Amino acid sequence: MAIMIGRVLSSVVLLVSVAAFPASAEEGPDIERHKYRGGTLRVGGFVITKIKTSLALTSNTLPVGTRFELSEDLGLQDSMTIGRMMLGYRFSRHHRFDFGYYNIDRDATKVLDKTIEIGDSIFPIYAEAYTRFDSDIYKAAYTWMFHEDEKVSLGLSAGLHIIGMTLEVNTTDPLLGIEEKNGVTAPLPVLGFRLTYRATRKLFVIAAVDHFFLDYDQYAGSLVDLQAFVEHRTFKHVGFGVGLNNFSFDLEVNDDQRFWDVQNVYRGYVVYLSFFF
Repeated sequence: MAIMIGRVLSSVVLLVSVAAFPASAEEGPDIERHKYRGGTLRVGGFVITKIKTSLALTSNTLPVGTRFELSEDLGLQDSMTIGRMMLGYRFSRHHRFDFGYYNIDRDATKVLDKTIEIGDSIFPIYAEAYTRFDSDIYKAAYTWMFHEDEKVSLGLSAGLHIIGMTLEVNTTDPLLGIEEKNGVTAPLPVLGFRLTYRATRKLFVIAAVDHFFLDYDQYAGSLVDLQAFVEHRTFKHVGFGVGLNNFSFDLEVNDDQRFWDVQNVYRGYVVYLSFFF
């Protein structure tokens, strides 16, 4: 993870350094230098090459709880491909709004090789357990574009990452009849940075980072969301892009009934179509 983050940040620094030099005039009569209003819908797939989720779910009435890893201990997938949507609209030269959503729904059945305590329930070794872990990630951000020229656009953003998680574990043997199902939703404020670099008339490099560190009320933890894309705006209203995304968070949530302690990493490639309006 540290290597990937370093590579992305190095790319951002390099692009900003390039942007510091005077940009030559672009060629082509279709360039509209003073048109800023417009929207972009990006729809595609997130090829997640690494999923690592470990958590402890503790009942406030029964203070037990085992930290377990969902792939290693419960058999859930550690890689998968999902759909993904990103919507952005720029209202003026300096202001834009972005929204994104994706869902990661994993399930598996496995014979346990150790005893696992989850909430009010104890799942014994050698029991066969069905597990489902469903994550919904919503992202909304306002960006103030503080710099704009023919080559480079730079912005500072503020927004929310809303993470909804549902964990369901139950034994497949009806004689045991053990089940645990809990969910939590965490609205996490983030601050971020945005960079768009126009390499050619139609080829763009887009980079973004969102971060938070929070210890307030029932929430505590940190989040880092790194994205870097190369986008080709092939036609006036349609283009395509590819890129990398590394999304990780450590989160503690005390909702008065359960105490969640979650460590999570999603890392992979994004491939998408762009629609401009």
